[in-house]
Amino acid sequence: MNNVCMRCGYIWSARSKKPLRCPHCKTTRWDKEMVKDVCKRCGAEWVQRGGEMPKYCPVCHSSMWNSEKRTYTCPKCGKTRNLRSNSRENLCPECDIYSASKPAPKYAEPRERIGGISRVTTLWSDGNGLTLRYVDNGSHIAALYDLGKYLGEVNIDLFCRKYRLTFELGPQIESENFQAVMRSAVDKILFTNEVVANRAEKIGTLRGLDAVSAEIINLYESGMMPVSIALKTGVPFSEIMDMISEIPPMRLNDQDTDRQKPRAPEKNWRLTGIYEKA
Repeated sequence: MNNVCMRCGYIWSARSKKPLRCPHCKTTRWDKEMVKDVCKRCGAEWVQRGGEMPKYCPVCHSSMWNSEKRTYTCPKCGKTRNLRSNSRENLCPECDIYSASKPAPKYAEPRERIGGISRVTTLWSDGNGLTLRYVDNGSHIAALYDLGKYLGEVNIDLFCRKYRLTFELGPQIESENFQAVMRSAVDKILFTNEVVANRAEKIGTLRGLDAVSAEIINLYESGMMPVSIALKTGVPFSEIMDMISEIPPMRLNDQDTDRQKPRAPEKNWRLTGIYEKA
């Protein structure tokens, strides 16, 4: 009786009815059909040793070797990734958002920009370069310029309320009453600048600062924002922030130093919670 090995195809005549192994390839599964498995994850191929389904791929060690590979392409960044069995499909690891389930909103019309050069309105001008300008951005702040140089600012809405006037842009800004109120606002800014300049000299003397540094510290202590200080003085914003963060202490003269010294108690007085006579 001739036997045929189903693994290597060798033919031989055996003495027993059921030979133990193939004399050519030495396999004990010579009488069973050869089954080849292919990993759908890494593409590796191997022959099954037993009759049961393999638990994992011998190359990539994936337990999902017999399942089709799942991929996901992000519609926002365009990158594709392989999904595991417990991966979320609509989550992109690069964008870190659910791009497919939460698409970006689409606006039918572009949003109107609040601020811009076209929204700058001149409220008052003397015709010689001194102008009071207002930017319609909701802040109600009007700035005074002298030939393009920033001089100061004022809350124009609060200033108009002081004179029982409602601030609204339109033809009413050309009226005599409105122009008189704007002239008062300009005078207030100019008067404030004079007071601040006189006070800056004292601050420079007490703190040992130069004129520019004293003016910056004075403006900051008067309540002006660092951005406005940079526009007014022409000093870079970063230098102003460094100067504000390290304001030097005030230097006392000899008379002030003597005044700060504690007085010694008189004779026959002892120091307790208060001075009590012995």
